[in-house]
Amino acid sequence: MLARTLKARGITTVYHITGAPNIQLTRECEALGIELVGARHEIAAAGMAFAHARVTGKPAVCLAPAGPGAVNMIPTAVHAVAEETPIILLGGSSPLATRGTGSFQELDQVRLFEPAVKGTLQLTSPDEASALFDRALVMATEPRQGPVYLDLPGDVLNDALSGEVEVGPSPFKCMELAAPSAGQVDAVLDALAASERPVIVSGSGVIWSGASEAMEEFVSLCGVPFYTTPQGRGVVTEDHDMAILGARTMAFREADFALSLGTRSNFIIGHLTPPRWAAGLTVAMVNLDSEELAKTAPAIPIQCDVKVTLDALVARIRERGFDGSRFAPWIAHLREKDATAKAKMEAMACNDAQPIHPLRLMCEIEKVLAKDAILIEDGHDTLGFCRHSLKSHRPGHRINPGTMGNVGLGVPFAIGAKAAKPDCQVVVVSGDSAFGWNGLEIDTACRHNLPFVCVIVNNAGITARPNDPSAMMPGQDLGTPDYQMVATAFGGYGERVSRVDDIAPALQRAIDSEKPAIVNVIVDPYCASATHLGFAGVMSASYATGKETRE
Repeated sequence: MLARTLKARGITTVYHITGAPNIQLTRECEALGIELVGARHEIAAAGMAFAHARVTGKPAVCLAPAGPGAVNMIPTAVHAVAEETPIILLGGSSPLATRGTGSFQELDQVRLFEPAVKGTLQLTSPDEASALFDRALVMATEPRQGPVYLDLPGDVLNDALSGEVEVGPSPFKCMELAAPSAGQVDAVLDALAASERPVIVSGSGVIWSGASEAMEEFVSLCGVPFYTTPQGRGVVTEDHDMAILGARTMAFREADFALSLGTRSNFIIGHLTPPRWAAGLTVAMVNLDSEELAKTAPAIPIQCDVKVTLDALVARIRERGFDGSRFAPWIAHLREKDATAKAKMEAMACNDAQPIHPLRLMCEIEKVLAKDAILIEDGHDTLGFCRHSLKSHRPGHRINPGTMGNVGLGVPFAIGAKAAKPDCQVVVVSGDSAFGWNGLEIDTACRHNLPFVCVIVNNAGITARPNDPSAMMPGQDLGTPDYQMVATAFGGYGERVSRVDDIAPALQRAIDSEKPAIVNVIVDPYCASATHLGFAGVMSASYATGKETRE
């Protein structure tokens, strides 16, 4: 019954580890043509489902066996809560009839999941399986989105139905989303017209609402520069004239008006408050989450879907017109700063110094990225190097460790992304430490023929080394192992690179291999990224003081 419901609801892939009490369920899924991607660890399987949901904009499913297997999904569940991503976590569990007797793998999994997910459900009758899964889907996708855990006790899951039970109609109703009032639309446009230094800040809400085209049209009509959250990159192509990426910090600091679209005012965007933003900033915020609006207290709050709101703004602009020429001095100011940043990157593209500078590696990666590439960043310093140098052009095609800093899921993310969109190029740029946590999932990619390229930025440590050896953290030094051999051991492709001239041909050979591939690039261990967050950097200070250090 549950397998038939998955099929009826459009679930094409289930990420799982086989085991009791789910074996019959997986057989039935397989018989119905649902692809089963068998991972090596449940945290990775859940990561695959997370990436599948991100790149498709639809809920995805992970299935784990009872006891520790199911519990292993919790770290990724926490990540999905933080990133408001709808995944359904199906966990087998010990029989309900023997609870309290000390039976094998007896564990109150529901209680363990409760603080880590948006909601929990438990199957208590086989007849309820379809309706309960539908309820999980609705819970996961209602604002604010997030993961839902569905507990599957073995005796109930594998019990016979009481009679003929059919899969019901889709739980999703065609509801007309609330539109902003005419007054709210005019308030946004009036505030924008009155500003001198406006910016647009967007987040994943643009992806989930399918508002990418509407946002691009709005940006083009108004001539306002836009900046996305790291997970929201690509909602508008970063080749757009208003993507003035190198001036982000200055734009935030000097803006007098910010239109926030489908994003939270958290530390990623400096809470939309000083010192990262000007004291007199006027904020208009479009967000379905009433709690987020209450927390931010914007001058113009709009609790509506992002796409519906942008469509209304665009329609009103076409009625009343909008002259963005008054922003010309502001745009010129930002472009000047952006040009400086670009000049630094252009100089780095010619930097043939040994050992390899990580930014020099980024320049070569940028050359081989397809326009619709799904780019996954994983690691510590690696995130900063990627952020400043690699662009994105499609909504949902950029994934990183997110607001939780959940490092180590790069390879599982790549597998989920490739399974969801097999025709897209998938590239992981991973730190060497990050790769070590779930790198063995290369085996999963090889077994399921899911090719992608993993470029390891190998600086021989958890972070870049300090110039003073006495400042090294305990356990920081990891050496430079032959990580590429993990790929070749399972039938993939691997190369180790230590010379600048060898980077480009190695990347191309990895792509041309059409196999899961690792290019292990040995870089300068003393080069820290500009956004050197983490352990010995800014975040250590934030834990000590309770405050984030701003750029």
